[in-house]
Amino acid sequence: MTCESNQNAIQQFWRSTYRDLSLVLDYRTPQKSAMQSVLTDTANEFAAAIADVAAVACRGADPTRAIQAVAERALALIGCESVSIALITQGSGRLDVVAVAGRDPKEHTFGFRIEGSIAEEVLRAGRSFVSNQLQLPMLDDVIETRFAVVPISDDGHSLGVLIAFEADHGLERDLPILEAFASLVPIALRVGELTVRSASQGAELSVLYDVATKIGVSQFFADVCQALIDSIWQHLRPRTVGLFLLNDDKTHLLLADHRGLPDALREVQLPVEHPSIAAALANGQSSRLSDIQFEADFGSFLPGLEVQAALLAPILSRTDCLGVILVISSESDAYASHDSQLLSTIGSHAGAAIQNALLVEDQQRNTEELNSLYALARDIGSTMDVPRILEHVVTHVRDLLRVDGAAVLLFDRQSDRLVNRCYEGPSLPELASSRFRRGDGIPGWVFEHLISANIASVGVDPRNASLPINGVESLLCLPLSSTQRDYGVLLALSTFGRSFAEQEVRLLDTITRHACMAIENATAYHEARVKSQTLRKSFNRMAAALGISAVAGVIPEEISQLILTMMEADACLIYSIDNASDGEVLIDSEVLCLRSALGVRPGFHDPVPAIGSGLSGWVARRGRFLAVDDLKEDPRSELHPRLKDKYASYMAIPLRVAKTTVGVLEIYSVAPRSFLKEESDLLSRFAKHARIAERVTAPIIAATP
Repeated sequence: MTCESNQNAIQQFWRSTYRDLSLVLDYRTPQKSAMQSVLTDTANEFAAAIADVAAVACRGADPTRAIQAVAERALALIGCESVSIALITQGSGRLDVVAVAGRDPKEHTFGFRIEGSIAEEVLRAGRSFVSNQLQLPMLDDVIETRFAVVPISDDGHSLGVLIAFEADHGLERDLPILEAFASLVPIALRVGELTVRSASQGAELSVLYDVATKIGVSQFFADVCQALIDSIWQHLRPRTVGLFLLNDDKTHLLLADHRGLPDALREVQLPVEHPSIAAALANGQSSRLSDIQFEADFGSFLPGLEVQAALLAPILSRTDCLGVILVISSESDAYASHDSQLLSTIGSHAGAAIQNALLVEDQQRNTEELNSLYALARDIGSTMDVPRILEHVVTHVRDLLRVDGAAVLLFDRQSDRLVNRCYEGPSLPELASSRFRRGDGIPGWVFEHLISANIASVGVDPRNASLPINGVESLLCLPLSSTQRDYGVLLALSTFGRSFAEQEVRLLDTITRHACMAIENATAYHEARVKSQTLRKSFNRMAAALGISAVAGVIPEEISQLILTMMEADACLIYSIDNASDGEVLIDSEVLCLRSALGVRPGFHDPVPAIGSGLSGWVARRGRFLAVDDLKEDPRSELHPRLKDKYASYMAIPLRVAKTTVGVLEIYSVAPRSFLKEESDLLSRFAKHARIAERVTAPIIAATP
């Protein structure tokens, strides 16, 4: 409803009242002809009084000014000593004087209980009361005056009373005029309500216009937030405005945008379980907060703010609550109920725009992430140099997650530590120099358990105590692990407190998988290249070694040395099978005979086991390749106690002539390792080219017809 339509309605009220005045006076006056004369004399004055009251009522939303005008015009028209108007205070059972004319208002700014007073009977009966007595029972003091009490009601509901005092003559003849003026009070109250409603609706229409023309037209989240803050700033005149949105876990409200907050509070997070926030999120209603309520709910999170009044409203999009708007004023009682409703309207209409902007931003971010992941895959796939791969990884992590720093820590098997291999960001001496054992610090814990760590506050995390990383407020750490090997950890570091979203965790997980694949390929390429070079040298040396000895049953030491070099092993033992037949089936009475032992001191090796017993006996019996990563965990190594105590890993292949197993070639490694099937194939090919099987069985073959 516009102000123009409100004024039309008010004028209709006044015309109706003026038109019915003659009927009121005619009904109340016992001598009709005399009162017609009174009406003729007073009609113009009463009409002027109505116009004055209407003018006052239309100038503002405060109805007490119009009520004061009623009292003053009534006093001027009937010429009595004073006129007072008292209204009922809801829920208190009292009448409080709101307007006084004719006397010092300070003498009449009192209130009194309705019960036991003359006003109680007047309000109950709905009829005026006139007394010529010299006391006023409804007051504590005796007043030497005559008085009249006129009820004020609206549609049968009692609102208060109009009291007129006169010392010289009775008020009976003026009672109709007083009742007519009393009927203007509810009209003034209605006009005040209409004015407030009109102002509220006008403000809401203005806000809705701003929302439609400014907030709703932008597709960018930052622009939507700024337009929303501008609208709040224009209509509510606050000191501080903060827009808080729920995080992915809906456990905290994160500051999305603000105006008036100090920089120290830009990373503030509000827990959703606090009373005011929980109520706003649960019922979707706005609320007003006093300075005491604000200090109780927000004082520990937003310290140092000058707050006298505040408003809190949810940001709604359909049935979803996205966050809250916090408006702060340094003036006491700065906001009324309609301001709270206005902010609620802003939050309701801005929610859809914010959600749409977030969807657009997510879409753009997804596109950027896909482009960046493509660029990362291209960059790390174009090189087989591990340091260069790590540089590409940390650069893309910083760009994609918008963090201050990123680091890759790789596991060094010789020192059994995580070592910083690549870092970009602000200077962090602890991270650069620290070497993390498994379980030490946050990186060591992640590497030991192969579980990601998303830490909003590093300083209070107990895992950081053993080997702290100073200068970092928040971090996200993921393991670099594949099915073949655990390489290390990847860290994203922030010098400001923040909570990494679930989408960011998934993104970093994708980067770690790309990084692991690239590191694995580069490592395999490097190892294959080294092995190729070693194999080339080994074959050259083998060619020279094959001509060294032609004695049957003798294995040249150079061949064993080549095996150790080629396989990067520490010990090599070669066995033949005594009394081997041409058949493929071996019997338990046959035993292994040690023909060559390199890397083992004479007399150090264990007794040679029988066929089917121990590690080498198992290979001889089954004629298959065998690899043991941990000798101490394999029960077959119990027959090799000395070798088990000295060495960690084991691999053996059968030696065959035609299809008959005639011996066993085994190698040992001091450092734990996993021998691959490809390595056994390489060793078998070498043994075939070196004719090791024929060498260990030459005497037996020669003796066979």
